[in-house]
This record gives sequence, structure tokens and C-alpha cells, in this order.
Amino acid sequence: MNYLEMVNALRVEVGVSGPRITSLNIDTPLETQRLARFVQTAWHEIQAMHEDWFFRTVESSDTMEVGQAVQGPTEFASGNVRSWKLDTFRYALPGLGYDRSEAMQYIPWDEFRLSRDTVRRGRPDCFTVRPRDNAVVVSYAPDEPFSLFCDYTRTLQTLRYDADVPIMPADFHEAIVFKAKERYGAYEDDSGVYDDGKFKATEWLQRLQTSQLPTVGIGTLEL
Repeated sequence: MNYLEMVNALRVEVGVSGPRITSLNIDTPLETQRLARFVQTAWHEIQAMHEDWFFRTVESSDTMEVGQAVQGPTEFASGNVRSWKLDTFRYALPGLGYDRSEAMQYIPWDEFRLSRDTVRRGRPDCFTVRPRDNAVVVSYAPDEPFSLFCDYTRTLQTLRYDADVPIMPADFHEAIVFKAKERYGAYEDDSGVYDDGKFKATEWLQRLQTSQLPTVGIGTLEL
């Protein structure tokens, strides 16, 4: 479902009368705005439940800028990065792929800036993340356009336009609708709507967690 379809699904679930909503991107009645806001908020809440949702993890590849210690991968420049997965950073010689890459050593910022040379050029075999802006800083500054591979957790997606689609698998979009229904019921002080939304949202979120979270192993058991 896209954003508009979820708002219409919520409208049906909570029993709002009137015709089907045809767009959220024109002047809309106050009630429609409220429905849209409940869907937006529900989607933010679901995303924020776990940093390690599979659907929030992105595999990134880019080309390092020669002579620059501070690197600006496309995803970083676009503001999509919530946090870097520090154990995934790898580099490769120009023209080589991930299968020929080498792991990069992560060094905490305070230690990095005291001990590492960011002016000299060479192989960028270690890196840090600058706290003030989340920028990736490598050492040495690349002397060739090395490939950079890493994973990151993306920022929360905000639904803004009719055709916007949540980044999680479509099979679980009902979770957003019922989470929004729960919030609508709380706002209206309608226990029936609230209870039904909460019950169904919990069911859908359990399925989502089973599908979209890493399995935790303890000994030979998996939980």
C-alpha cells in the first residue's frame, strides 16, 4: 500500500464517513489531515522500535575521493544515514569488487585524530566517524579512487506524497494501518477502536519482528 491507500484503509477501519480520499497533496479537510498524521506517526513509531530492522539496513558502495580524508558517500550527502555499521567497512583497489575487498579497522574518534595521519596519501585501511556530523574519515587519504563498501542504518522515512510507499515489505503494511487505528482510538477516547487497533497491531508487529529482525542465538538455541 502507498500512503494514500493506507489513509483510506484507516478511514474505513475507524468508520469515518464520506467518499474515498483521492489525494493528500491538495487542500484537504481537517479530518483527512488527522488521519494522514496518524499514519505518518504510526510509521515513524514502527521504524523507531528497532535500529536493526532489516528494512532499515542499507548496503552501500561508493568511490573514495582521491586525496580527501573526509569521505562523502552519496547516502551520507543525501542525509539518509542514521548510523554507520562500523564492522562492515571494507575497501578495494580501483576496479575490484566486494569479493576482493579488505576490512578496514575502526578507531574511535579521539584516538584517531591523535594518532592517524590524514594528510599523507596511501591505502585507506582504517577509519573513524566524526561525531559532530557523522562523516566518515579515513587514513591515509586515498592515493587512488578506492572502492568503499559499508552498511548503514537509514534515517526514519516520512510519508509525504500520495504514492510514497513504506520501505518495509508490503506484506506487513497492515501493521501501520492498525498502529494508526490504535492512535486514533486513543485520541478519540474510543476504547473499542483503540483495543481493536492495539490487538491487531500487536499481531502484525510480531510477524514483522519475526521476519525483519536478526535471530539471537544462545548456545545451540535460537530465540
